[in-house]
Amino acid sequence: MFSKLHRQFNDSEIGIINISRIIAVTSFILGTFIFGFFYLTKSTTLIFIGFFYLIGATVVNSIYLIGLFIKILSKDIERKQVLISVFIMLINIPIAIIYFEVVLDLFQSIID
Repeated sequence: MFSKLHRQFNDSEIGIINISRIIAVTSFILGTFIFGFFYLTKSTTLIFIGFFYLIGATVVNSIYLIGLFIKILSKDIERKQVLISVFIMLINIPIAIIYFEVVLDLFQSIID
């Protein structure tokens, strides 16, 4: 039953739009929690967890971002909704860069 529901959700016109928004928001929230815990604890273990999370989140978000661009090109759909999803996904990039730079600065101060 779950596979049938999953297939229907993915086959719908707005399936990838909704999934990409959920992934983008979830990536932001999880990344913020990892960043926040590192900022509070200065644990070097969290640097490695955050680094691998950053790689994984980048791969997953990129796959869905490419899917959104394909959706724009391949079908006559509500482009405004797709572009909103693209914006939500892309806004994570500067946030991740800021987090990454702050972590590098804090790590440098821990090492010194």
